[in-house]
Amino acid sequence: KDFGKATVNVKGELKWKYFGTGNTGNPLSHLEKDEKEKVRSDVFRTITSRKAVKLICCVTSVEAAYKRPTIVNQDDVYHLTYKGVTERFQYFLQDATRVTGQPQYGIVVSDHRMTNDDKKLRKRALLALS
Repeated sequence: KDFGKATVNVKGELKWKYFGTGNTGNPLSHLEKDEKEKVRSDVFRTITSRKAVKLICCVTSVEAAYKRPTIVNQDDVYHLTYKGVTERFQYFLQDATRVTGQPQYGIVVSDHRMTNDDKKLRKRALLALS
């Protein structure tokens, strides 16, 4: 049985935290644990089966990050991780351009945090570009 979003009546955004237990009031809360796992596996399989989709992820060790002199708070850790993802994505596009001989373009999708956090991230990103 296919457990795609439409098949199991899942409407709206999928967030990783929704797959856990005890979360209520979200698009997956009506599903049993094994049904949630099937949805998660199907979404992962769909994404990874496409040759045109690349996922670039970054895991940051908080302990190691705070040992850096430039990391003093949670925003600094978030920005460090975001920077790592966007740099690797840029390298990927540059390599793909070299291989294909044509400019390659892409988009970074980043889940928002709180409005003020997003504003701070945008400001830091603009400063880094200047």
